[in-house]
Amino acid sequence: MKKLLLLIMVVGLAGMAGAGTWQRPTVAGPGNWNDPANWDAEGVPIVSTLATVLGAGANNLAEAQVTDTQTFGARLRVGTGTAGAVLRIKDGGSLSVGDGATRSYIGDSVDGKMIIDAGGTFTHLHRLYLGEFAGTTGTVDVYGTFNMIANNTYLGGGSGTGIGLLNVRGNGVANMRSLADNRLVIGAEPGSRIDISSNGKVVTEGNEEDEADVLIAAGDIVGYGVVGNVTATYDGDNTIVTAIDDPLDREPAYGEFVHTGNVDLSWINLPAIPDPCSPVWVDVWFGTDTSQDPNGIYADFVKVVDAELDKETKTVPAPDDGQGYFWRVDTYRHGDPCSVFYGGDFNDPNAFFADEGLLMYLTALDDLPPEVEITTPFTATWKNEPLVLEATVDDDGISDVTVTWSTDEDDP
Repeated sequence: MKKLLLLIMVVGLAGMAGAGTWQRPTVAGPGNWNDPANWDAEGVPIVSTLATVLGAGANNLAEAQVTDTQTFGARLRVGTGTAGAVLRIKDGGSLSVGDGATRSYIGDSVDGKMIIDAGGTFTHLHRLYLGEFAGTTGTVDVYGTFNMIANNTYLGGGSGTGIGLLNVRGNGVANMRSLADNRLVIGAEPGSRIDISSNGKVVTEGNEEDEADVLIAAGDIVGYGVVGNVTATYDGDNTIVTAIDDPLDREPAYGEFVHTGNVDLSWINLPAIPDPCSPVWVDVWFGTDTSQDPNGIYADFVKVVDAELDKETKTVPAPDDGQGYFWRVDTYRHGDPCSVFYGGDFNDPNAFFADEGLLMYLTALDDLPPEVEITTPFTATWKNEPLVLEATVDDDGISDVTVTWSTDEDDP
């Protein structure tokens, strides 16, 4: 009998999953996921590990950065116990979670955030909850690839009443299992939603245009934060949901190439709220690196416009060939400048709430093919007959650009 009991105990212990906890909050700031020094005694999460990324308090971020391929099979929790937890999957990084046997939380007992950079990939095999408990917000910003095709996604749903935000930005792709209401679950607490902008898209297999239209009409999927500013199309294989228009008409658009040198940024300021006649103050940020230190200071992302009134253009230097540059327009448009509560002075930008704008991205190139716009067809006369010409631009990537004019019309 004792031998049988011992055998049962051994089997039970072998099946237990460890619980790895991110210890970086003792130092604050970003740290590499694959560095054992950033974890407790369990070490870097493995196949049977439950991984928890804690915050470092309200003023210090605890950012776990995935820079290579990482896989573990148990539960992921980002944001539990202490606020400020961030999980970032960097360009070239890949994080795969879950063997189908458990669920994960972004924003568990406190706020939590996951950022998937361009070139990064996140894959989850079981249920994923964004914003589990009341008063918490779980946010996922997708600039890379978000794979939730194996199971359900809960935005503020599940057992709690938090808020879940899935933001598909830049060239990001969110691959979802389904848009049906029992697969993509939107919680009862107002505020949970999917927000698509720039070239971002939500993709689900099969024809789910009807399901998408229901979510769009309810404001559960929006474009640039605007209800109705998204569209769903079925391409024969997948349903693809994209944003329609950028209300701020930001130029250059996300991902565009520009010539090295001075670059003109432009945008449209939306009216102030609640008084549309009030001025709109603007901050503009520009730089090459948006990562932050423990005090929230950017590595190379500086304010090039500081609380200027009704400004809608800014020229910035982009001198380095092949360099990517980020930019962002923040506006101070929410608040009543006539109220005592907000200071009562419409000439004071501090009388308004600041809206942090959308992060934009451009690449500067020395050798950029010219843009050719032909508003009326070019023609040539051959054998006394007019021929409509079409232009083809060939850039050799070094110094020469060749323009070839041709026609598809028959020999007269």
